[in-house]
Amino acid sequence: MTSNTTNATTGTPRGLRVRRGLGAALAVAAVALAGWTVAGWYGGGDGGLVVLVTAREHQVVTVWLVLAALFGALALGVRHGPFKAGGYVCLSLAALPALVLAQFTSSAEESARTAAPGRADRHLVVHRDHVSIDPIWLVYVQQGTWPRERRWLLGSFDGDAEDNELAGAVWDGADRVRLDTAGGETYLVGVGPSGRPDRRISVP
Repeated sequence: MTSNTTNATTGTPRGLRVRRGLGAALAVAAVALAGWTVAGWYGGGDGGLVVLVTAREHQVVTVWLVLAALFGALALGVRHGPFKAGGYVCLSLAALPALVLAQFTSSAEESARTAAPGRADRHLVVHRDHVSIDPIWLVYVQQGTWPRERRWLLGSFDGDAEDNELAGAVWDGADRVRLDTAGGETYLVGVGPSGRPDRRISVP
């Protein structure tokens, strides 16, 4: 029996039903990824859940996955040429602005992570952006366990001048962070019980 065997009840070739099922699954995956990305835009800001922050910071990847899933859903789930061609055109037109927007709203990649002394649920996380003209460091405190882990911005350092570069970010106890610049400046920032810093450092 081949994959093109017709189902006795529906009269639908088995291979076609499989293709439509795969196409529907890809469409559902695309909608889920798109929803996660949009949720990241709105809920992945300062103090937001890390699961939403991840969506916000990896939008280029998720947009590519959404587009690939939608193209696959069209290829597998739509038989009629005009509808399929129209879908391809619409997706192609939407792809470029979506990717440009995702590129501008994505953040730097994580470069270091350190647990607080005696606190396995609290971490100091440093991100460094290598793409921009000047190096930029972003320092965060993350607290909690997945999926309730949250993240707060503690400091940002713009390396437009060498003295402003981040030289060190370490815990100075379980509730305080020490930030050092290449120019010799030192900043101490307290961390509250919830994980929220008591202030935010911006250099310059």
